[in-house]
Amino acid sequence: MHTPPEILVYRINDACRTLSLGRSSLYKLINEGKLKPITIAGRTLIPRGEIERLIAEAN
Repeated sequence: MHTPPEILVYRINDACRTLSLGRSSLYKLINEGKLKPITIAGRTLIPRGEIERLIAEAN
């Protein structure tokens, strides 16, 4: 049985879907310093750990 690879980073649209947020809300969190993106090969990505931290801090 094939196991899908573990997701380490999310593209912006995938992060929006994962957090159930719109792009504007996601970028607002980034601009406020509440979510720290990384850039790889010119793409803005959100590390899984950042999403997990944001959720944990919201509780």
